[in-house]
Amino acid sequence: MAVLDGAPTDPADADELLALADVLRADAQEVELITGDAPRDAEGGLAAGRELLRRGPSLLAIEVAGEGNAFVWPDGELFLPLSRTPTVDSTGAGDAFVAALTVGLLRGEPRDRVARCAVAAAGATVGHPGGRPALTDEAIREQLGRIPAG
Repeated sequence: MAVLDGAPTDPADADELLALADVLRADAQEVELITGDAPRDAEGGLAAGRELLRRGPSLLAIEVAGEGNAFVWPDGELFLPLSRTPTVDSTGAGDAFVAALTVGLLRGEPRDRVARCAVAAAGATVGHPGGRPALTDEAIREQLGRIPAG
């Protein structure tokens, strides 16, 4: 499984790279590099995900800055607002997000559960300084309860 976390610095390389990817995780700036437009709300994130889905990956995780994350896959989509965890330090949140996303996919979990766990892992990371969260089952369960209904 090929998981891309970010966008190529040269947009001309995007099509070739996206065609090889199974998963793309991109923040709003990276989405703008690839598509020419940064998503500004949930619908914009989902629309960007649908556009990028046609270019290769089978799962897109698109950040909508300050709002949440849009997830799009061939037979579904979901927008999840940011968790209600106060941010102390965002160091490592993206890494925790991608790690949880990847583990869930490798386990064959449903896409909506994978999405929720990725957001929960990021939430568990931002709640304390240092970027080294204890991503235990308990911490993920706690964070799942902090994600507003999407």
